[in-house]
Amino acid sequence: MGSPVTVTIVRRTRAGVDRNGNDTWTETLVHVDGCAWWPGSAGRNVAGTRDYGEETFRNQTTTRAQVMFPSGTVVSSDDHVILPALPSARWAVDGDGLQWESHFTGATTGVQVSVARTDG
Repeated sequence: MGSPVTVTIVRRTRAGVDRNGNDTWTETLVHVDGCAWWPGSAGRNVAGTRDYGEETFRNQTTTRAQVMFPSGTVVSSDDHVILPALPSARWAVDGDGLQWESHFTGATTGVQVSVARTDG
């Protein structure tokens, strides 16, 4: 890895229940050094209706990326990540992290995680 970066995992933990019976959450930030990330795909969703002469449209863009964490890093589908290139954006973890390992040599590349961000 040429230039490793620090990625922040936003770990959500159920803290209890509010008076309406809804879960409440706390967040813990975990900074992980020695990571890499690369862009994935982007898609646009434009949906709407023209009922009764009105025009109501939804315009969403979903951007995906891949993040590689050092071996042994625990990342769950309940977590979010903050990438150094976009520190104001939270990316949702899409699925569980996968530890890749060679069956021939036992070498590992770390824990790969798919992340996504939807705007709009």
